[in-house]
Amino acid sequence: MERRAHDYKRHGTTSLYATLNVTSGKVTPRTFSRQRARELRTFLNGIDGNVPEELEVHVILDNASAHKSALIRSWLARHPGFHFHYRPPMHRGRT
Repeated sequence: MERRAHDYKRHGTTSLYATLNVTSGKVTPRTFSRQRARELRTFLNGIDGNVPEELEVHVILDNASAHKSALIRSWLARHPGFHFHYRPPMHRGRT
């Protein structure tokens, strides 16, 4: 069994978050070198600051633990106009 060193780095791996304005069709990408709840909260705060409060925001996410953390659940509770939708998990061996 191979183990990672304590200083393991995700060389060349980037986490991509993107917004799609369905009215204009404009996609705005944002990349992070890590995939933690902090980065997701930063991304969500950016959306929150640019979308009028009366509009609803639908966020499609995978099932990463960072997306369901206490930090994100707390943020979501304070932002009732945001709705999370989780994509079904992929199963190994299926196409």
